[in-house]
Amino acid sequence: MANRVLKHKWRAANEAEAEAENGSSLNLSSEPQSGTNNNNMLSRSLRGYSSKHVSFKDAADDPRSDLNAFLDTSKPIGSNMSMFLPLALEPIPLQRERIIMLAEAYAIYGSLFINAVFFIWEYGSDKPFDSIMLEQAFEGVIAIAMFSTIWTALAGGSLWLFCILNSASRKDWVYGLRHWLAYMQVLQLVVYMTTAVSFFLGMYNRFNNISQIQSIVFMSILGLAALAIGNATSSFLANYMSLEAFHLPFMLKTVLFHSIGIGGKALKEKATKQAEGLKARLESEMVSSKQAQAHQDELMDLLNTAAAALGRSNVDTKPYVAKLQRDWYDTVESLNDLDVDILSKYMPRRLAQSVVTLLQKDKDGTE
Repeated sequence: MANRVLKHKWRAANEAEAEAENGSSLNLSSEPQSGTNNNNMLSRSLRGYSSKHVSFKDAADDPRSDLNAFLDTSKPIGSNMSMFLPLALEPIPLQRERIIMLAEAYAIYGSLFINAVFFIWEYGSDKPFDSIMLEQAFEGVIAIAMFSTIWTALAGGSLWLFCILNSASRKDWVYGLRHWLAYMQVLQLVVYMTTAVSFFLGMYNRFNNISQIQSIVFMSILGLAALAIGNATSSFLANYMSLEAFHLPFMLKTVLFHSIGIGGKALKEKATKQAEGLKARLESEMVSSKQAQAHQDELMDLLNTAAAALGRSNVDTKPYVAKLQRDWYDTVESLNDLDVDILSKYMPRRLAQSVVTLLQKDKDGTE
C-alpha cells in the first residue's frame, strides 16, 4: 500500500505533464507484484533500504527506497533523514515554502549561536583551571562547538541561497536535499552536546573554590534543568513525531526515549498509528486528485471539440481551462447555466459560442 500511495503522490505532483505520465512505469494497482508478500509490500526487511535515488519518482518506483521504508514500521531505517522525509510527502507548493524557511532557520541559528559559544568560552576560561586535563578538555569541546556552529551558519546560508534559486523550478528539490538536511541535523546535535559539556566544565571551574555544598547545589540545579528540557523534548518527539522518532538511529533513540520510560514497543505502536494516518491522508489526496483530473479531462475534451468545430483543432485550450478552474467552474456540468457573455471572459468569444452550442446539443439530447 505504501509503495502504491507514494507512486501516486509523484503522479499527482506532475499530472499536468502528460508526456511524463505516459512514459512512467508507475503502477497504481493495489494487487501485489510478482514475488511480493501480500501482507508486506515492502521487501526491505532483510536487505535494508536504498537512499541513493535522485528523484521522487525513482524512489516511489522502488519498494526498497527510503520513502517506502519510512511508511513501514516493521523495521526502523536508523537515519536522521526520517526527520525530513515527511516534508517530501507534502504538496509541492508547501514543500517549496517550508524548505526555504528551514534553510533560513539553520543559517540564522548558526550565526546567532556563535555568540553563545564564545560567551561560554569566556565565562569558563576567565579563571585558570586547576587541572591541565580539564582545561584541555574544555578547550577541545569549545573548539568542536565553534566549528559546528560556524559550519551550521555556512551550510545553512548556502542551503538558503540554493533553495531560493532552485526550489520553485525543481520538483524533486526537497527530496533531493534529504542527505544535506540529515547532515544539518547531526551538526545541530553536536552543538547541543558540546554546549552542554562545555558549560558544565566552565561552571565546575568557576565553582571550584566555592564550598563543596554550594557547588553541589549549583550543579544539581543545572543538571535538573538539562534533564527537564531533555525529557520534554523526548516526550514531544515520542507523542507528536513518533514515526520520525521511530526511524532515528538506535543510539539516539536509546538516549532520548529510554530515559523517560518509552521502550521500543511503545514507540513502534505510536509510529504505526501515525504511519496509518499518513497513508490514509495520501490515499485521500489520491482519490481527490483522480477526480480532479477526470473533471479536467472532460473540460479539455469539451473545449477541444468546440475549437475543432471552428477549424482550430491545434489550439492549446489549457489556459482557458485553468481560468475556469480558478473560478470553480471545474466540471462540464458547472458550465451548463453559463451564457456566451460569461464564458467569453475565460476564452475567445467564438470559442465560447461553440462551447454553448455543444452544451445545448448535449442538453437537448438528454431530454
